[in-house]
Amino acid sequence: MFMSTCQQMPYEELNRWIAGGQGGQMVIDERNRRLLSGDATWLALKKAVEELSLIAPKDHDVVLRVNDLTVLEARYIEPHTFLFGGVSDDAFRSWMVIHFSQVVFRVIHRPRRDPQKPRIITGFSKPEG
Repeated sequence: MFMSTCQQMPYEELNRWIAGGQGGQMVIDERNRRLLSGDATWLALKKAVEELSLIAPKDHDVVLRVNDLTVLEARYIEPHTFLFGGVSDDAFRSWMVIHFSQVVFRVIHRPRRDPQKPRIITGFSKPEG
């Protein structure tokens, strides 16, 4: 029961508990799990796409760019791996598997590739683990 409470605590609260000597090893383990996981990077990816989607022109797609891949689908395999699927610059469907500490991405908007189709916004799958 307490472990699920630790998992819901904001990072700042975990640190307060640790500094105050509360919660014992479970709180320390949860903080360390977060530090060694891709959780924060995953949330930042999602937030960047959401925010750009709100301000980008409605006739533009909003996608992630990772290396030469235009990402159409992103998955998080807990605790530290991202799986990106999309179209490479040579127009082939591709997948990339990347450790969260190695990912460099850009969130971009660009005119739709096909104006007849609905707007594309990079999709995110629930974490797998």
